[in-house]
Amino acid sequence: MAIGTMKSPHMPDLHNLPDLVTEKILQLLPTKATFQVSFLSKNWQGVVSSWPSLNFNENDDFDRHHLKRHSLYQLQIQHIRFIYFLKGYLDYRKKNDQKEPLYKLRLHMRMYEHQDFSTITKWLKYACQRGLKELDISLVSVDSERLVEIYPYNYFYNLPLVAIATAKSLTSLKLEFVKCPSIESLSLSYCSIGNLKFYVCCSSLKYLEVKSCRLDDIRVDHAFNLESFTYLSLPYSKCEKMILTNAFNMKYINISVDKYLGEFSLWGCHNTLEASIKSKRIHRFKLFYGYLNAKLSFKADQATFLVGELWSQEQLSSGSTYVPRLVSFIKSFSRCKEVRLYNKKVKALTVFKNYRKMTSLPPLPVTSTLLVGIPNPPVVGSRLYRIGGLVAMDCTFCKGVDHAGRC
Repeated sequence: MAIGTMKSPHMPDLHNLPDLVTEKILQLLPTKATFQVSFLSKNWQGVVSSWPSLNFNENDDFDRHHLKRHSLYQLQIQHIRFIYFLKGYLDYRKKNDQKEPLYKLRLHMRMYEHQDFSTITKWLKYACQRGLKELDISLVSVDSERLVEIYPYNYFYNLPLVAIATAKSLTSLKLEFVKCPSIESLSLSYCSIGNLKFYVCCSSLKYLEVKSCRLDDIRVDHAFNLESFTYLSLPYSKCEKMILTNAFNMKYINISVDKYLGEFSLWGCHNTLEASIKSKRIHRFKLFYGYLNAKLSFKADQATFLVGELWSQEQLSSGSTYVPRLVSFIKSFSRCKEVRLYNKKVKALTVFKNYRKMTSLPPLPVTSTLLVGIPNPPVVGSRLYRIGGLVAMDCTFCKGVDHAGRC
């Protein structure tokens, strides 16, 4: 095929291209560029006014590899132009609205300011009313990382719940530098997330339920009020990481991963925690800032615990109920191959002499390694061996310890 210049007779007639070819060409361009070139043809304008997938990226106006070369003034001027374009294109779509569906909306900014709130909210309402399925928003401010440390969440876009309440067909939601509304209950079922990562940061959340969603990485951060967490995986699926932080009010956990769970970490819990974790294999289980009253049911290759009440010298000598509680807690990880116990306040590890009289079986029958972390372990001891920052103990919980610290 001969390709000519604008003055060449071999130049193809762009105005008469088939609609399918036109759409393929426009799909290769960013939304802003597509809108600008659409004025070359009325046919193109009709396609752009009903485009089902929109991608607004403020970085498209700059060289992404040399963003630091632009001054703050240049970035601010370009941001104003970007906002003007968002307003103009929204008015254009509304004016030529043919009630066509809008399935995907991607909006990324690098200079978000509070005065942009109304423009973004109008776009959300417009998209959600037209069958939106995928929503991807990243609203970075001038110095988001520094602002997060100084004013956590205050500089984020506050996602209005009314804007997405009408999005009945929404299946994918990705938010970055966005403050979610005060949601207390969140339930996801049969949802598909592109990168298989689910991250939620919402201090008002109380109940979180995820069922039949294929996920590799689950993070729940700043879950101060979270009381219940349920995760039920799809058949033959796995999950690499599941981390819940600042969950000091966590009371109930029910997790079922069919094939494999790489790591489950719980930072904080309520003293009445009841947790059940089921999987064909759990590689690593971690509980930090827990309680002896916690009722745990799981089987893992390696279990790590940091419990403040663990081997409390005061409770061991004064409380008559402490020893049974301690034994019951240790039995919770009786099916773990390696157990690591930590307590920052303990200076020495005491194993009560009458333990064998209380039970005929050790609480850790299958454990091959028991490591106890003590900040200042004793150097000399007939039955204590120092291994780096850990102490291996000749205890009655397992089968005895040799010089390598193996039970």
